[in-house]
Amino acid sequence: MRCKLFLYIAFVALLFTGCKSSEKVISESAKNISGEKAHFSTLLDNYPSYASFSAKANIAIATPGGTLSSKATIRIIKDKVLQISIQPLLGIEMGRIRITPDSIFAVDKMNRRYIAEPLASYKDRLPFDIRLASIQALFLNRPFLLGQDDLSMKDFSQFAYTQDKSLWKLSSEVGSIVYDFVTDESCRIQETSMRAGNYKMLWKYSMFNKQNDSWFPSRISVQMQGMSKTVRLDISYNTQEWNMLQNLDFSIPVQYRKMNVSDLIKALLK
Repeated sequence: MRCKLFLYIAFVALLFTGCKSSEKVISESAKNISGEKAHFSTLLDNYPSYASFSAKANIAIATPGGTLSSKATIRIIKDKVLQISIQPLLGIEMGRIRITPDSIFAVDKMNRRYIAEPLASYKDRLPFDIRLASIQALFLNRPFLLGQDDLSMKDFSQFAYTQDKSLWKLSSEVGSIVYDFVTDESCRIQETSMRAGNYKMLWKYSMFNKQNDSWFPSRISVQMQGMSKTVRLDISYNTQEWNMLQNLDFSIPVQYRKMNVSDLIKALLK
């Protein structure tokens, strides 16, 4: 059990540290630009503003050593915090991961240890420049620009459009990083990927349910590619609540021993 909990925390830390296509490029004609704008407008309508999100979930991690699974609670307060509570046994919390705009924390209650490090310290060591707004958008299947997930029609020009039959791909490039969003005929995001050199982080969304006036996936699959070993995370959302959270308490007992993210990642990739 201790090993399992350790790997759950290590994997989430890892997420934030480290056949020819048949696509055809849409021309710049006024007609196609109008169609792209209509698609972008519908896409935005599918993702209304929110204040908070909370969900019970099942998570499974596939590592070189096998597959581990656990129940979890995922909580998000927009632009403030993302917190994951890991409950591998009888709903008892054994670990917690917390990400704020400037820091990442993880607590391993079974082994009485924790990490607490500023996100800025990883800026030059990560293949992707990932910020809290972007991380929250990934967990919530939302479109985003780097550090921004409240998009409007004025952001349309930030994306390049390509189309393959009923699928549309929106791409945005920031420095050496390319962000791709693949949407279906209903303007639901099916895939979000980030590419930088040989590294790629791919989020796949499926089993959509209608919630109020928007769609939300019940399943998420995350893959890290370009690493020495393949790692995958699967999330199954069971129940969701929107706009109910006000704040999230978090504290680290003084007797816990501090570790760093690098040690956790080494344990994951053994």
